[in-house]
Amino acid sequence: EENDSFTSYKNNPVQPESISQSSVRCIFRDMQGGMWLGTFWGGVNYYHPLKNRFRNMKHVPFQNSLSSDVVNCIVEDAESNLWIGTDGGGLNFYNTTTKKFTSYSLKVEKNNQKVSANNIKAIYIDEKNDLVFIGTHAGGLAILHRRSGEMEYHNSGLSDENVYAIIPDGEDALWIGTLNTLARFRIKERKSVAVSRQKDGSPFQGRRIRVLFRDSKQRIWMGRGKWIAGLSSNRRRVAVAIRYTQRFTIK
Repeated sequence: EENDSFTSYKNNPVQPESISQSSVRCIFRDMQGGMWLGTFWGGVNYYHPLKNRFRNMKHVPFQNSLSSDVVNCIVEDAESNLWIGTDGGGLNFYNTTTKKFTSYSLKVEKNNQKVSANNIKAIYIDEKNDLVFIGTHAGGLAILHRRSGEMEYHNSGLSDENVYAIIPDGEDALWIGTLNTLARFRIKERKSVAVSRQKDGSPFQGRRIRVLFRDSKQRIWMGRGKWIAGLSSNRRRVAVAIRYTQRFTIK
C-alpha cells in the first residue's frame, strides 16, 4: 500500500532497551498484542508497540532463567503462558504471571542409549487433551503431558527424525512437516501416515518442509527451500494441489 513503511530494529550495544541480537529466528504475537522475538544467541525479546522498547530474557547460569539463548520457536497457551523451543536447551515453559521458567530436557533412545534431542523446531499446544507436541531436530516427535510431565516419543511412520512444522488438522489429527516428508498424525491412535502422491498421481517430493500454514480459507500451505505448495485433503486422499516457484495470486 502507498502508506506502508518499514522500520528496522537492530542491536545497539550502547542502548540497553534495543533488541539483544539482530539475528531473529522467530516472531510471535501474543493475545495482548505484544511481540515476542526469538534470537540467535540473544535469548527472547519482548516488544510492545505502545512502549517502543525491548525487554530481554537470557540464560543466567545457576538462576531460574531461559535454558538457552538460541531460540527457534515461541507459542502461547490458553492461559497466556509461553512455550519456548531452544537449540540445545530443550523446551521452556514461561509462566507470565510468576515470571518463572520450567525447562524440559528431551532424550530419545538410539542404539540402546539415551541421547539428547534438545534442538526444538516446532511446538503445538493441544488444549483439548492437555498435551504439548514438540518437533525436534534429530529426535522426531515428542509429546509432553502437561499435568504429569511425562514425555512420549513417536517416530513411526515419519521416515524422518527432523520435525520442523506442526499444525492441527481439525479432526483430532496433526499435519507434520519434516526434512524428508509430510505426514498426518492421528492423536488418539498415535499413528502417522506419510503423503506419497500429488493430485496428478505423481510421487510427492516433500523434502525440507520447514513451514506449515493454514490461511483464512482453511487451505494449508507448505514452505520448503525454493517453492511453496498448496495442500488439499479429504478422508480418503491427501494430495499436493499445486506448486508455486514464482509469484502467484490467490483469488
